[in-house]
Amino acid sequence: MVRHKARWLLVQVDFDKKHNKKASFPSKKEFALMIRQSISSSFGLAADGAAMETQVRFVNPTTRLVLLRVPREFCNMVRCSITMLTRNISDDVATIATATSKDDETGGSSSSSTKRALAQLNRRPTLVASVISVNGSARTAKLSTMARIRKVYRQRILDNDRDPKVVEELHSLLRLVQNID
Repeated sequence: MVRHKARWLLVQVDFDKKHNKKASFPSKKEFALMIRQSISSSFGLAADGAAMETQVRFVNPTTRLVLLRVPREFCNMVRCSITMLTRNISDDVATIATATSKDDETGGSSSSSTKRALAQLNRRPTLVASVISVNGSARTAKLSTMARIRKVYRQRILDNDRDPKVVEELHSLLRLVQNID
């Protein structure tokens, strides 16, 4: 029997300051879809294997952490695609400006399409994803994830005067991470 070797990527996801309070954190399914789209747009058809083999194993909106399981041969490709997940609003504005100028040249209705695109742009938060650690085994990935979770919760516990609800939330989250396969 062949053992499939994998790398585990711990990813920190943040939003820009403007949308930080309002932004909803992506679910496992949404994050997997975003990564697959990023891999496909960055590497094309050659990366379909990497896109389909990447698994989102843990997502937590409180700590803003995502744990991914990636086949070893696709690790660098997925890391690059995670970097490309970062959405730059200035790029989107440049795209809208280009589309508007093309509409003006062809005589199309640019005002309604531009307004729609700008309204959609204002609703969409800027997502910044960065790889915190790359681990070769599930055990080290869990340890790395738990250390990062403890770091985030340490401050929350101190801020809330050791509220038992926050402590229980931390313990349940650590149990969840410990049971990741």
